[in-house]
Amino acid sequence: MDAPSLKALEHENAELRERLNDARRYDGLTGLLSKGAFCDAVSTALDRSPSERHVIVCFDIRRFKLVNDLHGLEEGDELLRSFAGALKHRFADVAGSFVGRLGGDLFVVFA
Repeated sequence: MDAPSLKALEHENAELRERLNDARRYDGLTGLLSKGAFCDAVSTALDRSPSERHVIVCFDIRRFKLVNDLHGLEEGDELLRSFAGALKHRFADVAGSFVGRLGGDLFVVFA
């Protein structure tokens, strides 16, 4: 078996770095911005237009633990993915807006 070429290793390394950056930037369950990426995006948006008015709205799914307890983690995860999809869809046409998941059942929108 031949050893991988240097070019092949460099390519693989670049792909792994890109996947790692995506894993840091996006929530693995919902595909929304992660907490850190959301905060970075807000900071950048505010720096670009400090005098413009913006809104940040947080959503917490009340009694979400009951869904997991009564229906299982898979159903709970599906609810989180569905809610994330609904938020993404609702704000897709709002210029300059973005949606993130801060963790658990806590979501946030910047517009």
